[in-house]
Amino acid sequence: MIKMTVERFVQWFGAVCILAGLARIGMTPSNLVWGTDSPMELMFAMIACVLMAIGTFGVFLALPSRFGVSLWTVLAIIIGNMMTLCVLYGRAAYGEYPGNDTLAESIVGLIMTVGVLGGTLVLSVLMWRSNVFPRWSALLHILMLVSMALPYEAYFASFWGAAYVGMGICMVKNAKHGSVNHEQTARVLG
Repeated sequence: MIKMTVERFVQWFGAVCILAGLARIGMTPSNLVWGTDSPMELMFAMIACVLMAIGTFGVFLALPSRFGVSLWTVLAIIIGNMMTLCVLYGRAAYGEYPGNDTLAESIVGLIMTVGVLGGTLVLSVLMWRSNVFPRWSALLHILMLVSMALPYEAYFASFWGAAYVGMGICMVKNAKHGSVNHEQTARVLG
């Protein structure tokens, strides 16, 4: 019988982050080959959204408890990813939306932006300050945010995926070296 320790949970969440990053990276070649919002690109995007929502929770388990805002940050990213999943499913199922300026679309867009991008900015600061993740992992998240300004929007997904792959690798490696916060995890898991 395999005993599931906190370190093992963080390693599994790290492996999910790696898969999520690879799925997000898969969006870029799909976009370049078949075009924006092609069924292949949307498939990679939907898989990445689900895996990112799941894997991001492992970051909360790995961060020290003195950073109390980390739960809210992780929840914002998870909600942002799930809202993005809803929008992507709508595009895959129905094609383009008839009106791009409806109130519902504006609200969903605001929640996605605050959740994913705002959450990523706060998460990168928490990762930098916590000394649990190496500095380069936090810098990958900042680079992902900066890459939004690139003229070729297809490459943004690659930077986003690389940030999650790097974070997942750190979670798998750091959990092996005992840098997981047991007090916070015990509080959350009961």
